[in-house]
Amino acid sequence: MSFGLLLLDLLLPVAFGGAFLAYFAGKVSSRLRNFVAVFASLLLVVIIAYLYPYASGAVLQQRLTISFMGVPLILRLNMLSWFFAATIVGIGLLSIIYSLEYMKGGERLDYYYFSMLFINAAMLGTVVAGDLISFYIFWEVMSWSTYLLISHKGGRAVAAGLKYIIMSLIGSVAMLVVIISLYVTYGTLEIGALSAYMGAASLGYVVFITVMLSVTFLIINALWPVHTWLPDAHAESVSPFSSVLSGVLVRKGIYGLCLFIYFVFGLALLRRFSGPIEIFSLLLGVIGAVTILFAAVRALLENDSKRLLAWSTVGQGGYMFLGIAAGTAAAVAGGTVGAIGMAGGMFHVLNQCMYKGLLFFVAGAIEYR
Repeated sequence: MSFGLLLLDLLLPVAFGGAFLAYFAGKVSSRLRNFVAVFASLLLVVIIAYLYPYASGAVLQQRLTISFMGVPLILRLNMLSWFFAATIVGIGLLSIIYSLEYMKGGERLDYYYFSMLFINAAMLGTVVAGDLISFYIFWEVMSWSTYLLISHKGGRAVAAGLKYIIMSLIGSVAMLVVIISLYVTYGTLEIGALSAYMGAASLGYVVFITVMLSVTFLIINALWPVHTWLPDAHAESVSPFSSVLSGVLVRKGIYGLCLFIYFVFGLALLRRFSGPIEIFSLLLGVIGAVTILFAAVRALLENDSKRLLAWSTVGQGGYMFLGIAAGTAAAVAGGTVGAIGMAGGMFHVLNQCMYKGLLFFVAGAIEYR
């Protein structure tokens, strides 16, 4: 086994193990819990940093010894998944360090640190999943962990959490229908194998999958008109989690969209149906543009800093989808413009993660003071 595969195998045990270890350490000492939480987060940053040369060279893939209902589970890392993993562990470490002072004296802190580490672990699971069963399991773990953290303060936060989880369940059901359909049709859920089978798929089947998945990824990315859960979630969440939620969690919609378009469908399929794909890209671009304008106007009407930042998060998602839509249309047509559009949309994920995470830290600092 190569060193890269060893690190990939260690990634999720460290992530999930750190969450449980921090929880039980809190029963012994709050200082020990805090140390474990920071150390586990820092260790994940180190692992991801060391994985960069392996992800940049080729796809790193490892078949696990466990399976789910006879379907083998696979870990897979490429540059797209490494990029999102890096943003997850980066903002995750900063939010844990920020929480040490911000959450001091709060209630149920063992549960809080467990939830923060657990949701970061679930997000990592979605980006290194090499099959759609693993992807869906980690996606659901992420969704329910998000609900628990949104609702952490109680009161109005519970209502905000319920709004989120109801909309998230709609997206999860749509994704589950797609996964079941793919398995029944092709007999596999391995992402690498599906791309080969999908090359011969009919137009109607591709449209069906695209529509269902668009529901899932538009909801999690909080694009118009399914954006309504995000402002309430931000307003009621504790600021360290708002930073994670806005900085990287909602951008899992970007990752999911790119995963299916470029790694499940593949460019060969996109170019075979170039006309419909260009129409889809146009619709996606229109939704992105409407989201940008609507969110900007709505933000001007806010006098609550966290809700204002939440509307900004909605609008920035529109820019990302607009870039990916333009990049996809250009990639289908050929040339280098598609790569530039994709790079712009992807790089803005990192931009937004950094500055929006810091802005929520600032809002939390003012609230704390």
